[in-house]
Amino acid sequence: MGWQRWWRWLLVAGAAGLPPAVAAPSNVDGSDVRARFLPAAACEIRERLRIVGARPNGPHRFVIVEARRIGQAYVQCLFVKDGGLLCEVSSGFYGRPKDRMEVTPSVAAILSGAGFSTDGSHGNFQRMRPTDDVPARIEEAAQVLAVVLHDLYGARTLDDLKYQVADAPRLANARLCGGISRAPSGGVEIARR
Repeated sequence: MGWQRWWRWLLVAGAAGLPPAVAAPSNVDGSDVRARFLPAAACEIRERLRIVGARPNGPHRFVIVEARRIGQAYVQCLFVKDGGLLCEVSSGFYGRPKDRMEVTPSVAAILSGAGFSTDGSHGNFQRMRPTDDVPARIEEAAQVLAVVLHDLYGARTLDDLKYQVADAPRLANARLCGGISRAPSGGVEIARR
């Protein structure tokens, strides 16, 4: 990508208030899969967060999104009682010691670019945001979680994701938005509602 196009993306991202990791275009996997995956996954995450966030305060206001086929590969958000939105990326801290994530420079760049801490020595990688503007915070969280699922855990289609929604098992497998899924040929297709 030319430097002028890159700067244009940074300016647009800054104006939109999005972290660089969300807004920056990337062809990490050599195709436009990332460009199609991010909005589809963000929509699915956003809709679940919106539903959970509309509930009254209590302990059951969280969403967990797992990258299938990878142990200890999940992201989660919890609406906390004091009005904040706590999101985490699994560090492997709560699993077996051998499953802990090594924070290499590339992992640190993904985490910090999405606004997460890079210290997993006492738990998961975290980011806490006030919920002064709930719709904007939900949108931001959905976008950064989609980036982490793709860039860190290798999710490429919605079929690569598994959801857990507090007190709403039907939302675990439901498609709430159109999105990408694995085509019978092994390729990628757009799923329509």
